[in-house]
This record gives sequence, structure tokens and C-alpha cells, in this order.
Amino acid sequence: MQRSRHMLCVFTSILFLTMTAWGANPVSPVVVKEISLTNQTANIATTTLFTPVEDGLFRISYYLEAPAEGPSTYATINTQIFWSDDFNPNANIYLASLILNESSATYSPGIFVLRVKAGTPITFQTTAPTPNCFPTCEYSLFMTVERLSSPK
Repeated sequence: MQRSRHMLCVFTSILFLTMTAWGANPVSPVVVKEISLTNQTANIATTTLFTPVEDGLFRISYYLEAPAEGPSTYATINTQIFWSDDFNPNANIYLASLILNESSATYSPGIFVLRVKAGTPITFQTTAPTPNCFPTCEYSLFMTVERLSSPK
């Protein structure tokens, strides 16, 4: 009994010292914003998704989908994200593009990680550059933004 107690004390001490020595402070990602935009039939103008109060790493999980009942000719829908980091105040990327047609449903899932400066918004927009897409094109967009780094 005495030996078991001693071993438990030693193990607990080693675990504590290891975690504090390596600065281990496990933090799970925190969801800071979720959107569900269903049955869209027009472009979405540039819209603020989230504005961080501190610099940090963020993960955007997204899912863009469209039904099979699209236009009789091929059309595209694009989703673009904009943000500011340490070196690029106008960073942007196309997250998802769908090619729509009347014969099959389509989708574009994904994850994107970005570093964002405090006080600068993460924004997004959707566009359908193909002529005659709307109002016959329909799509849904789902996004979740998570903070990956803990605030200082």
C-alpha cells in the first residue's frame, strides 16, 4: 500500500513537471461562427464572417452544394474568402467552385486554415460568373469558423 501511494505520487509529480516544462496547456478549437445559407438563388455580396479581437489561427470548414435541377447548360458557383495576415493585407482564396448541370447534384467540401490579424474581418462572397445562372441556379453554403490558437 505504501509503495503504491509512493508510485502514484512520483507519477503525478512527473506528469505535472512534464506538462509545465513543455508549456502544455491543451486547448480544443473553439467554434466562433457558424452559417447555414440554404436555397440561395443569387450571388452573396462580400459579407463579414468573423472579426477576431486578437491575432490567431483559424480553421474554416465549408460545404457548398447544389441540386441536380440546375440550368440546362453548365454554370459555375464560386465561394471566395478574404482576410489579412502579417504580410498580406488583402489575402484571398477561392475555397469552393461548383459546376452545375441538370443531370447530377454536386458538392464541394473542404477545410482551410488561415492566420488573421486582430481587428481585420474574415469575409466571404459567392459569385456565379457564368451568364444566365440565376435565378435558375440554386445552392446552399455551410461554414464553421474555429479559433485554433488560444488567446494570449
